[in-house]
Order: sequence, then C-alpha cells, then structure tokens
Amino acid sequence: MCKQCLIMMTIFLFLGCQEPPKQEFNTANPVPIISPLEGGLLFWHTWAERDSARILNKPILLFLYNQRSFWCRDLALRCFNDRELVQEITRIAWPVWVDVDRQPDVFERFSLGGLPSLAFLKPNEEWIAGGTYLDPEDLMDLLRRVSFPFANPKRMVALEIQRTELQRRARVKAQKNPHPQIAPSKGLLSRVLDSLTVAVDQGIDVGAEGALALFEAHQSVACITQWLTVQRDADGVFFLFAHTADGQVVDREKHLGLNASMLTTLAKVGQTNEPIGLAGVILGDALLQSFRVDTLFCAGFAAFETSEGVPRDLSAYAGWNALAISGMTALYRATKLPRFQGAALLTLDTVVSTFGREDGLFNHTVDQTPGLLLDDQALVARAALDVFDMTDEVKYLQLARVLADGMLARFADVSGALRDREEKGHPIFPVGDHWLPAGNGVAAQVFVRLGKETGDKKYHDAARRILTVLMGPHIDEAPSMGALCRALDMFLVLDGQK
Repeated sequence: MCKQCLIMMTIFLFLGCQEPPKQEFNTANPVPIISPLEGGLLFWHTWAERDSARILNKPILLFLYNQRSFWCRDLALRCFNDRELVQEITRIAWPVWVDVDRQPDVFERFSLGGLPSLAFLKPNEEWIAGGTYLDPEDLMDLLRRVSFPFANPKRMVALEIQRTELQRRARVKAQKNPHPQIAPSKGLLSRVLDSLTVAVDQGIDVGAEGALALFEAHQSVACITQWLTVQRDADGVFFLFAHTADGQVVDREKHLGLNASMLTTLAKVGQTNEPIGLAGVILGDALLQSFRVDTLFCAGFAAFETSEGVPRDLSAYAGWNALAISGMTALYRATKLPRFQGAALLTLDTVVSTFGREDGLFNHTVDQTPGLLLDDQALVARAALDVFDMTDEVKYLQLARVLADGMLARFADVSGALRDREEKGHPIFPVGDHWLPAGNGVAAQVFVRLGKETGDKKYHDAARRILTVLMGPHIDEAPSMGALCRALDMFLVLDGQK
C-alpha cells in the first residue's frame, strides 16, 4: 500500500505540475442548465437511509431516475403530486429515490430495464414487485397489493413459504441445466462472434464495444451504419436509443458515456472507412463544443426542451470522462489533429486531480457519492493506457498499474470475477454493457494490456479468471457483452491462440 501511495503521489505531482497543453478548445455554447428533478409532495429518503424500513417493517418504494429523462420527470410530476397517492405511499412504504448516474450500482441491482424504474422491496432488499413508467392509478393499485402482506402477517408467512419453494425449484433447474464455466479458446470466441453477428442481422444494437469486436474480427460495419441512420442528430451527436428501427421515434437524451464509447468505435473503424471516419471527427468536435465545460465533459443533454432550449446536465463523473479520454485518444491516433490529443491530456489531468484519492483509486463523483465503484477504476485505467499508447510516457502506464492493483486488492471476489463496488454486501458482477461498457469486461481488457506491457503474469491470470468465470455462464447474453467479447479476443491474441 505504501508503494501504491508513493506512485500515486508521484503521478499527482507530475500531472499537476506539468504545463497545460497550449491547444485552444471550444467551450460549451451557452445553454440552459438542467434543473433538479422535483420529488413532488412526497418526502424522499436516500439509499443510505433505507435501513429505517427494517425498523418500521415497511416495504421500500425505490424510485430510480436520472435528471435528463423526460419520462422520469413526467412520472414524478403526475404521481408524486397526487395527494391521495402520496398519503398512501407515506402510510404504507418507505420512499427512497436514487439518481442512477450517481449510484449506478443500485441501478444494476434493481433496474427493470430502463428509466424510470419503480421497485417495491422488502426491508431486507428482496424483490416484491415493480414496473417502469406507471400512471397514478396503476401505482396506487400496485401499492395496495404490496401493502396487503404487511398488513396481514399470516399472509406474509404464506408468501415466504411460496417464495422458498420457488427458489428451491429454480436451484434444482439450474443444477440440471447449468451454464458451465468455459476457458478462453478460439471456439468460444467464434461462438460469441456468431451471436453478435446474428444479433446485428436481426437489428439488435450490440453497442459500441460489440460493434468494435465485430469490426476487429470480421471488418463488419453493419451495426455502425445502423447508428448513423437512426440515432444521429443533425449536430453529429447520438441520441440515447431508438424506439423504432427507422429512427422515427427516439429517446432524445444525449448521454456522454454512450457518445464517448461510440467515438472510440467510429475513430478506430474510420481509419479504413472514410464516411465513418468523418462521422467520428464530427462527433469529436461536437463533444468538445457542447459537452466540454472547462476541462471536464458534462453528463449530457436532456430528452426534453424548455422555452430556453434543451437543458444541459453539468454533472461530471470519473468513468464517463475516462470514456471521453479514450475516445479523444482514438480520434487523435486516427487523424493526428492536435485538438483531440490536447483534450485527452488535459481531461486526464483534471480527472486525476478532481476524482483521485490518496490510495490511488478514484471516486465516482466530486462529493464522493457513492464512493468506490469498479467501473470508474476500470475506465480510468483503460484511458490511462490509451494515453500511454499515444504518448509513450511511463507515468500513464504507472497510473494504470496502480488502478489495476487496486482493483485486484479491493474488488476481487472468491469466484474470480470483480465485484461492482468495494463493499462486500450483496455484490454483483457486471457482465452486460448498458449505457457504459461493463466493468468486468473493461477490467479484463486492462489486465490483458498490462500483461503485455509489463510481462507480469498476475495480470494475465486475472484476465483469464474473469473470462472463465463470466463468459460461459452468461454465453446466452453475448450480444450485450461487447466489452467482455473484446477482452476475450485480446486475451487470445496475447495468449498465442489466435
């Protein structure tokens, strides 16, 4: 630990004392700043205060939202300003709301596939029921159904007996038809790439990492062409996702993490495909013009418009900015345009000074809520390696090593995978890419690259453990596991199996 601290202090001093790049950057155009989502008439509690539900023996009503979502604001306006509904929620449940951008680990556990999500949980955080968008009548009906067992203890006992039996049957079924662990191999990679190809042929978006995996293996640009057709706005920035295949109905939120991930893919593919390369330059300039505030990138733009224009969310997150750094380095390597190199260097310097801790790891937010998350460590480590590849400056390799060693020390699980957060209570092991690439997938990529750069076998072994533990049991989810698929490809190349 002392060695890590010494290394990190050196990195802080070196990055902090160097002269900032002389390149001039565009700052974001004046636009309205997004206003905080209002909770209506309901008194909301934080996730840290959820233990009070156990003391009061009340179910938890968990409202998962982000600031930029139109539907989150619409649900809050309609449901949480309804006096009768608010009165019933207060009487029956313990209301907790969570901004999923600030606490993505809670989103991983309890999201119902999108935002908003409303989850009813037992005081011990076991599921009861839930849904995505609900109008006041449907929420009132669900609330009363949930309240019935708590008002009738005998009914609660009966439900627990039923739940235990269902869990037993599920375990028996899983034992009969297990998804075995599979060691990394060319056959496994071929199976994964076939699944990705079929998904793209069916019009399924496999995400930026999945698209890049297909391009690196098969030179496929089908998924990328689909993005350019249905998700790109007139300014070159991409919407969150398309509800319809023709792009006529889209979620108009512009998410930094999503666009930064796409930027990396466009930049790398664009080296052999001129139209895609041009789209990458346009996106990179749009991020510098609209998302960049001083020396960090903000979270994005809302899915709704006010009389003053589309509001911008000025929140800054370590991992999201790391994705932007990786995108800018990829774009510089493709174009050699100094503005992209300068943006990457200056942003990494600011990320280190803003989110870095004395132990060498990184907080998710400036105010340290919710603390240490796997995604941030993995994404910053990958960004540091990308900058090292761009500059050959050893301090960036050292930064990546500190983070990799920290992940192994603080996030490792006996299974061989990495937990989503440092705390050991109710850990999960993110395998699927959502708006951001999965933490375990990016960590495995980092370990493979560090093994190659340093020759240290512990990194190679760490990558092997993650891939062995997660790829086989989740093989049916391959179209959503782009980051892990890329890590598998990278591992096999380094291992001499490809």
